Amino acid sequence: MSKESLGKQSLTSATEARGLEALISRAARAGKGPAPVERWNPDFCGDLDMEIKADGTWFYLGTPIGRMPLVQLFSSVLRKDADGKTYLVTPVERVGIRVADAPFIAVEMNVSGSGDDQVIT
Repeated sequence: MSKESLGKQSLTSATEARGLEALISRAARAGKGPAPVERWNPDFCGDLDMEIKADGTWFYLGTPIGRMPLVQLFSSVLRKDADGKTYLVTPVERVGIRVADAPFIAVEMNVSGSGDDQVIT
């Protein structure tokens, strides 16, 4: 690879990273609750090499995604369709991802009442 093409690749990666940072920042500021993914019906754009493992860890290209704001952004546009597959959905695209078990893990639980009146939240 030439120095010129390597420089362009680095510039593109840096530009994409800034764009992603801006997207994360806007999503964090919005704070309007979950995205209305059930109302979006974009075309299928293919599968990503992204997976949610059984322990809840998100992977992209076989590498764990360590940036929690990015995982939170992805989880806000997650949808399981009637075909049984899980997708990341935006108003303009739908991409498939793999989920080893369930896309979410319960981290807290409250139990009230007992018997037929028991409620778990």
